Amino acid sequence: MNLADGPAQYILPPEELAAIPNNCRPRALGPVPRLGLGSRATVLSWPAVFGFLSQTGLFANAIQNSVARELMPLAMLDDPGMRPTTLQPGLGPVSVGHTGSTIEGLLHWGMRSAAQTGYAGPGYGADADHLPVYRPESAIWDRTVRLIRYAREYTHFTLDIGAIMAWEQGPLTRLAPAPPAIAAAVEQIRKIRDDAAFDLEISLDESPESIAPDAASTRPEEMIWLLEQLAGLGVAPAYLAPHLGFTKGSDVADLQRLAEVAEGLHRAASEYNALLSIHSGDDLSSATRRVLGEASGGRLLFKVAPALQKLFVHAVLTCDPALADRLTTWTVQYAAERGTPLPPADAVYKFAFAAFGDRDAVGQFEMRERLYNAGDTVKTAFADALTSYLAALADDLFGNVMNGA
Repeated sequence: MNLADGPAQYILPPEELAAIPNNCRPRALGPVPRLGLGSRATVLSWPAVFGFLSQTGLFANAIQNSVARELMPLAMLDDPGMRPTTLQPGLGPVSVGHTGSTIEGLLHWGMRSAAQTGYAGPGYGADADHLPVYRPESAIWDRTVRLIRYAREYTHFTLDIGAIMAWEQGPLTRLAPAPPAIAAAVEQIRKIRDDAAFDLEISLDESPESIAPDAASTRPEEMIWLLEQLAGLGVAPAYLAPHLGFTKGSDVADLQRLAEVAEGLHRAASEYNALLSIHSGDDLSSATRRVLGEASGGRLLFKVAPALQKLFVHAVLTCDPALADRLTTWTVQYAAERGTPLPPADAVYKFAFAAFGDRDAVGQFEMRERLYNAGDTVKTAFADALTSYLAALADDLFGNVMNGA
């Protein structure tokens, strides 16, 4: 196992895994304010992440990626032909596991990084994000079950019900298929984890492109209805990720309306001891983040992912001209091959995450070793920028609830 093919791919040897201290292992935290930090660049971002959490006492899902998109099962790692194509919002069709990381490997290397940094913060979570839930009676229900099995060591399960929602129908009606499917998925998680504790999140935030953002937005009465139905089935989510009526990759123009929407959804979730989860917070301005923090009293989960990769790209562009040229050339070609030709300045920021996992015609990684072996100047600049970014998020969102009290 070497650096070129190791980080976030293969599971750790039993003796190394057993040596990881308990405080460096993820755990269920319950409904506490926290950040969700997408791990597209894995071991490159974790030193700054775990260092920041140790210093501030902030709760976070320090390990987080979409298990059906960014990650692949370990079984697919050495057989790229097994990897199906999936749709990534805002990016189009991509191969499952396009970051090069596996579901199992990401978790193990995250724990390893926590131990290597001497993590001394509070408990942190590992989020199997956007795990798609299908109808139990459908022919593809087994996909949900398999993903749960692959992610069984994670401590936070974000069940994405977008695929079974009747989006073309009106509020409430479109949610009708969801409760029994969620309950069936939760039963599988409990069974596969032998009833070990986990945090449950339900995601409604991703809608088809054919549905206008405003029409897709979640109403408070929908949230109450869903949580009430789930309570009757013995399911109590810690978080619920509503659709807030804006397009991913953009900021919110009407902050007053956002405040009203977020306050209503926060009150609805609070009736069932659940917190709001805000997805795709990367492109939201400081002003927008402050509105969300104030509307929820700082009691929310706020997820980001592309922002971390963009900070890394910026460090490469400013500190390593040779690597910057190679990464820019690669991403421009990658974008063009997928029918989305972009100027170099846009392509490198939008598609750099895929460079960690792409292989050539003979199965060799093209960019992974170069990126993970970036020089200390790049890594230091990235760590400094990431630490400042996390501090800004915490200040905007949580104020005086840094410890989740």
